[in-house]
Amino acid sequence: MLVRPATPADDTAIIGLLRQIAAEAGEPDYGPTCSDERLLQVIDQCRTLVMEREGAVIGMCAVRLLDFSGRPDVPGSRAAFLMAFGVNASHRRRGYGAALFAAMRAGLEEEGVEALSLNVSAANMAARHFYRRMGLAVRSVHMATSLAAPR
Repeated sequence: MLVRPATPADDTAIIGLLRQIAAEAGEPDYGPTCSDERLLQVIDQCRTLVMEREGAVIGMCAVRLLDFSGRPDVPGSRAAFLMAFGVNASHRRRGYGAALFAAMRAGLEEEGVEALSLNVSAANMAARHFYRRMGLAVRSVHMATSLAAPR
């Protein structure tokens, strides 16, 4: 298993993983009709890592670095937001996700990033459990509704 920075040659595999992530999160804006370009915009300006096994990309994570040094009201001047994280469904429950998360975290800590946050679908219990195992805790709850839908 190898964790390395993503290259343009990884785009096809990354798009497949982003589609899988969107489907599991129930993200209607990124469903089957969403263009590849729009999916890749989700991770634009992110530090993206891929995990390879036997030469094939089986996982990816994309982190957006944030600099709050000019904001005295925000604790910690360097933070990261996890935009996308996923391991191919056929490779789950083998420790690959934990290894990818650990590699991402180690790289962020090495760069002096002080905080990591993310959003996860409330309905995605497997992801919520995974992130708790990785040491993350619930800090807020985001709620939403469509104003176009009838009540």
